[in-house]
Amino acid sequence: MGGGVISLIYKLYKIKKEHFLQRKIYKQIIQVFPHLTYPKLENCKDYNQALVYKLHLSYMIGTVLIQADKNKFKGGYFRLYKNMKQVRLFYNALKDFKENKNIPMKAFDILYKNINLISLEKIKEISFICDLHKDYIPILDNIYQNFEFVLKNIELIKEWLISDDFNQKYKKTNHPYPSLLDPRKLNDTNEKINYNNIPAELAWNMNLPLMGKFNKVFLLSPSSGTVAIQFIFLPSCKINFNSAWDQASKIYFCLYHMKNGDIVNNIFCILSNKQNDHIKNLFLIQNKVDVFCVYRDPVSIIKHALNHIGAYEITKITKKMRQINLVSDFYFPSIYYHYSKNYKPNLESIYNINFDGYFFIKDRLEILKPVIKNIECIEFSQINTTNAFNTFTKLAHKYGFTPPNDPILFQGRVNRHQGDLWVLPVKFRAHSYDLYNKTKNDSTSFALEGGVEIIITTHQLHSNKSGFVDITKEIFDDRKLMFDNIILLVKSNEYEMLKNNQELFLASKKYLNDYMDALEKHEQKIKDNLITEEQILDYLKDKKDLRIKLKQLIDDDLTYVRENHPEYLQKWKYYQEFEKLCEND
Repeated sequence: MGGGVISLIYKLYKIKKEHFLQRKIYKQIIQVFPHLTYPKLENCKDYNQALVYKLHLSYMIGTVLIQADKNKFKGGYFRLYKNMKQVRLFYNALKDFKENKNIPMKAFDILYKNINLISLEKIKEISFICDLHKDYIPILDNIYQNFEFVLKNIELIKEWLISDDFNQKYKKTNHPYPSLLDPRKLNDTNEKINYNNIPAELAWNMNLPLMGKFNKVFLLSPSSGTVAIQFIFLPSCKINFNSAWDQASKIYFCLYHMKNGDIVNNIFCILSNKQNDHIKNLFLIQNKVDVFCVYRDPVSIIKHALNHIGAYEITKITKKMRQINLVSDFYFPSIYYHYSKNYKPNLESIYNINFDGYFFIKDRLEILKPVIKNIECIEFSQINTTNAFNTFTKLAHKYGFTPPNDPILFQGRVNRHQGDLWVLPVKFRAHSYDLYNKTKNDSTSFALEGGVEIIITTHQLHSNKSGFVDITKEIFDDRKLMFDNIILLVKSNEYEMLKNNQELFLASKKYLNDYMDALEKHEQKIKDNLITEEQILDYLKDKKDLRIKLKQLIDDDLTYVRENHPEYLQKWKYYQEFEKLCEND
């Protein structure tokens, strides 16, 4: 720019004059042709990509020049040299930050969108932190993932990340999920930023630990009573818990919103830890916890896995199976098995099982080791239909939560993932219209008033019987049912209507007994197809490679039991036979 400052001022004047002229012409044009109006920059599809130019040196210098001209009567040009020097320092710091800190593009996108938050001091602070922890990748990932929050709260974050407490708790142990904020301050409601004003999703992204929300962790395992524990046992004890089948982030959100004051009745349930996000939830526990886990004969676990139905089997339940009346035929679902990919389980599908997903209690105990206060190791028979009620009553007294009060709920099978009773609950519509109806599968009575609805269900599926009358004995008399947990329920206000119409009652009784005959025949076929432990052991006799693989995995997972409860191993009949099979391997 030859000519010095005077020349610069003159050229800026000419540019500005031309700009005002073009702007005047533009306004005149859009008055005549409104459709030619330019959209707002923010609405342009490439606006976000264009933000990168705000951090170009030429753009920054241009901004300084514009500000100098705007403030020319307030000494704007006298401060121009100083401001230009400041811009160059900022640009060089930013350039160094971009080139030497291995920052992902996502972080730069955030940087561009929050250009108003950026200053030379903030860039220096962030650069200092990144240099300090350049060999601790997890905290760098955390910083970059939450870059907008870092830009807004750099002083608070810096104070924590340079502290000895952070170094001891996280960096020194190479903790894979370091917290971006000081956990001790998060529990202090007097702090500007604390657990009460941080959204759960942001807390999850920043790896904020779950402190003071619960003092119990249940390490659930597939094929080891998980369904019964989650759907019957824990609810019967008035315990607050998360669904173990949810995504890891949703589990965190549930735990995050638990009330601190109810810590005795709060429990964290985790099923899978082979996915990184589920492992993360374990690492985010920092207060001391009692750990519950269920151990089962490994061969029985494999049996249950082989007999497990497909995840989408529920979609095969049709309306005609679930809603019936006196003229309905009997329909039941064809059960499709997950590992065999067929309508009958088979032993060959044992090779389709991901055994790492079944034997991993030891892995989780290792992660929790620094926070374990006590381990409650439950042997599977302690939660069977005979012992479960007493077991959870004892646990309630030992750990301070509410004891269960309905033993019936504990006395029937809860898990239906072998295909048993998958059709239930079924609603039977008893209506006088069908007493003389000769049309098979006619659905007319479902829409008519004056009928009675009888629910065919189980104690476990329908645990809340308030407002219902149990008519199981009136319908089946002394009949010995294949499943003793099946019940028939009718609404209290409809019970008398049914009893007062003896013709309808007797017709319903006959139909329901016939239905039960058909259901039990269907269930017996399912039962006959199921694989047994004996069949598995027989199959493994000439499968040396598979035996070796299983033994290594099982031996490793049973480390805690072997050291602390060897009596469990002696009790497991099929495991002992498996051990004999492997003696010469």
